[in-house]
Amino acid sequence: MMQELEDLIVAECRRQGCQPNSSAMMQMAIDLAGSSVGSDGMITVSRNGENCSLRAGDYVHSLRGSMPTAFQSLTEAKSLSLTERMKAEVAASRKGLPSDWKDVRSRVTGLTASMMDAKEKTFPSI
Repeated sequence: MMQELEDLIVAECRRQGCQPNSSAMMQMAIDLAGSSVGSDGMITVSRNGENCSLRAGDYVHSLRGSMPTAFQSLTEAKSLSLTERMKAEVAASRKGLPSDWKDVRSRVTGLTASMMDAKEKTFPSI
């Protein structure tokens, strides 16, 4: 039953022009645990003994609002290769050098200095 829900949500995301990442899919699995898809395409959610139905489009819209970074535009996803997307993700999460880098670098010698020099080359802003 969960596969049917996942397929429905992914299809709706694509209809809305986005691709969910694993975080969005994990949140979907948590939110919709125990739910089912009716013959009319509505998601039936059971909470505290009560059933309520919602459209997949409404759920995706709500999830995108609460987790905007967990979705990527389909045009962006298609235009970048996997390697380019991974490089972009690493670059976005990369932290700069500490504010006291130059001070620390001026006091070290030997292997530490050569390792710091190598790291410094990857940060052209210094």
